[in-house]
Amino acid sequence: VGRRADDLLGATAVQGQVPARMKDLEGKVVVLDFFAAWCGVCRALTPSLAGLHRSRGPRGLQIIGLTSDEPDVAKKTAKAWNIPYAVASDTGGMQARSYMVSAIPAMFLVNKKGIIVDVAIGFDSEGFAKLEKHIDALLAEK
Repeated sequence: VGRRADDLLGATAVQGQVPARMKDLEGKVVVLDFFAAWCGVCRALTPSLAGLHRSRGPRGLQIIGLTSDEPDVAKKTAKAWNIPYAVASDTGGMQARSYMVSAIPAMFLVNKKGIIVDVAIGFDSEGFAKLEKHIDALLAEK
């Protein structure tokens, strides 16, 4: 928290647009969601993230799912879980190491200036509501 979000170099887009450089997303609020196909909690989180994508996407929220799964598994998972936002495969773990992910799901909230302002590990309704409020506050900023 408090540092510039690292670029997504080396991540392979399997669904939607995944920019290699976070600078390309400046002006948007970004949620980077680290997940895996085998993670039940990650799957439980997906409908909530999909709802955020639908309701906040038009206001400037960009969600990018990053998975350690191979690209073919990542693509199948995105389809099976009905993920509507961009998804990239991070099979080498470069992004997970760069963001120091120690557990999943891990969500990194990035403000419009490209700075990480919050990190949420795991999933529960109270924690997600807090994240949602933080997203709304960031979207309201000029």
